Amino acid sequence: MADVTREVLLEDRGFLEGPRWHGGELWLSDLHRHEVLVLGADGTCRVMATLDDQPSGLGFLPDGSAIVVSLLDRVVRRVDDLTVHSDLTALTVGGTNDMIVDDQGRAYVGSFGYDVFGGEARQPANLVLVEPDGSARVVADDMGFPNGMAFTSKGTLLVAESSARRITEFDVADDGSLSGRRVWCELPGRPDGLTIDAEDVVWVGLAHDGRYVHVHEGGAIDAEHAARAGWHAVACQLGGPDGRTLFLLMADVRDRPAVAALEAVTVDVPAP
Repeated sequence: MADVTREVLLEDRGFLEGPRWHGGELWLSDLHRHEVLVLGADGTCRVMATLDDQPSGLGFLPDGSAIVVSLLDRVVRRVDDLTVHSDLTALTVGGTNDMIVDDQGRAYVGSFGYDVFGGEARQPANLVLVEPDGSARVVADDMGFPNGMAFTSKGTLLVAESSARRITEFDVADDGSLSGRRVWCELPGRPDGLTIDAEDVVWVGLAHDGRYVHVHEGGAIDAEHAARAGWHAVACQLGGPDGRTLFLLMADVRDRPAVAALEAVTVDVPAP
């Protein structure tokens, strides 16, 4: 699929992750520079917080305040003052990664399950639910490196399992508990970050393949956009004034330090 109306929004960043469209702006994390960023409608990029750790998943509580996953510390922090919203060290192993927050302020946070950076053998991971008061509990085990997440129009939760090469669907109970685990689709590559559109179709980055695919339940792919040649397709997010801007986060990890960029394309189906 040819890329049309493609625009470069950010260049020469560290490693961009966790994009969220909120309040008419794009929020994202730069893991390697330890920054939470906001890209405004006028194209200016502001640093909202600088962590001592690597920031990852982002979300917003009902009062509008932002929270961020602190990856190696395995805590969720408030962006405004970096105080700990929830400590997940007793519930997780290796690191904490992506996050999604529902309209009640409950955050679902994925963990690594093993020490990725220490070269430990791959192990199953879990998904943790953080209540608005910061209390937390495990709501899913035996996950294959949970990554990007989205809620469907039915209220179910989709979770990308990177090492299992699939997107998994859960029913969500009134108390946030998960059940009815099933495969939503199998994928031809390892999924990373994802975003869902108004027709319950998912855009997901297949990281090592360097492409973002538009995938339906069951696995049919009807569109795709490529990252830069040799770059990883890290994450994507629908947003923009009409919801039809697909923000593409990509990284060149062939050398160290990695280099990241943010680009955007226009798509047909908007965000919900």
